[in-house]
Amino acid sequence: LLFNVPTIVAWILIGLLCIGAGEVRMHYHAYLNAASRDDAHARTAMASELTLIHGVPPDCNEREFLRELQNARLVSEIRSIRQGYYSDPKDSMVVRVRQQEVNHAQYFQKSSFLTIKRSDSGPGMIEHEFQINNDQASEMIDECGDRFVSKYRYVVPLPDGLKAEIDFFNGSLNGIQIVEIEIPSENHVFTIPDFCGVELTGMPGISNFNMALDPAKVRGILKDYFK
Repeated sequence: LLFNVPTIVAWILIGLLCIGAGEVRMHYHAYLNAASRDDAHARTAMASELTLIHGVPPDCNEREFLRELQNARLVSEIRSIRQGYYSDPKDSMVVRVRQQEVNHAQYFQKSSFLTIKRSDSGPGMIEHEFQINNDQASEMIDECGDRFVSKYRYVVPLPDGLKAEIDFFNGSLNGIQIVEIEIPSENHVFTIPDFCGVELTGMPGISNFNMALDPAKVRGILKDYFK
């Protein structure tokens, strides 16, 4: 099925339509290449992402699945993010350096930011952010050593004008998926999307900073919480 001429042409066209640039492009290239070899594991991994965000049936056929892959590229902004931390666990403020590649249907952009915020997360957290040079950011992230987090972020518009940021973590945090929805005030009423799970707002010990410091400990906290 995967090796006749019409299908090969379809793979090429879908690849050209779906894929943007940078690390995100490599993410989709990896799937398309694996799928062309009939790699069931790679297809299942991508199906998991699409099922969470768009409700794609995991048992849909190849044509339906690839159509939804393209739809996902049109309705969601995708960010490839890597961020390092200069802070120590005892510090009251967290200093973070983030570099991201934003892949949207209409544009591609690489940008970097230096962020200072309170070490505790939750509603009403104070945060200051400054844009910095990309080359400088790369050097600073390298200086952070293993205090580092890598993830893909899907930015999904919500019906009430808000947006959901769905993070798929990589490396030692692979398999952890967290949704964040920023609201204008603590009393703001909104509809929680179907793909959201258990509320984790204000839960101690699971911030990205904690993940960078001790990923195994964060895995343990989440595992115990969902028992």
